[in-house]
Amino acid sequence: MQAQVTMEQGVWEGTPSQWINFKAFLLCGVGSLAALAGAAVAWTQLSSDVRLPAAGALLVLAVLLLAIIIKRYLDVSCTRYVVTSQRVRITTGILSTETNDTELYRVDDIRLEQPFWLRLVGRGDVVLTTSDRSDPNVVLKAVAGSGELRDQIRIHVEECRDRKHTRVMDMQ
Repeated sequence: MQAQVTMEQGVWEGTPSQWINFKAFLLCGVGSLAALAGAAVAWTQLSSDVRLPAAGALLVLAVLLLAIIIKRYLDVSCTRYVVTSQRVRITTGILSTETNDTELYRVDDIRLEQPFWLRLVGRGDVVLTTSDRSDPNVVLKAVAGSGELRDQIRIHVEECRDRKHTRVMDMQ
């Protein structure tokens, strides 16, 4: 019996959309502006003995909220999705990175989730339920062309199963 060798081919590459951070950006941005405005009012309106602590506390709050925005932005910017004809690879991390591969033949179910706010901008989440012990639910968050991606993954899942002669059995 001869082993069948197939070359792995790239199917899709992308990153999540920053739209998943919309609520955090909005709340932290408004909170930061309010803290800066409060610091300005505290500096000009309060007596000199409480002016510095009050304004300082509000400035620290504004900086913390801006740091949250930057962290969330970098988390999304440093996430990379790669779908090949044999696996899904997700790389995450800002300074240190972690890469998780999920073999396509292990995918049991593919679900497309499109919350209203993501549908407005043409994005969706592709959720893969797998038999992988380390990561049974793989989520490609807020990706463009999510419906087409789901269909491409499904085709390659079936090809991988045929090539490896594997099938999913539901036992109840």
